[in-house]
Amino acid sequence: MQNAMRYMEEAERRSWLKSAANLAKLRVKLAEAWQSLGLSPQGANLVAKAYDPNLAARMHRDLARGKSDEEVAEMLQSAIRQKRYLEADQLLIDYERNRLRMGANHTAEVSR
Repeated sequence: MQNAMRYMEEAERRSWLKSAANLAKLRVKLAEAWQSLGLSPQGANLVAKAYDPNLAARMHRDLARGKSDEEVAEMLQSAIRQKRYLEADQLLIDYERNRLRMGANHTAEVSR
């Protein structure tokens, strides 16, 4: 029984370390994306560091779906201006997911 408990604790620790490393990588990618959208490196890092997947999962709503690029850009700018960085991060993630999904759907349609 003790071995099983130690094994579970070790597995939980490894899982936590892996998720922390993945979060760090995600935040680096978010910072790069924000810089590509015109934020300074410092601003991009500030916004990216606000991303918390646990909080985002609770507030997650796909606000980018069905919106034009211009509408999403305005929503992103508004969230940044109002210092709603977690919302801005999630909106950017949702926008990119939708864009990739649409690209994949378009590629599938073309290859038929």
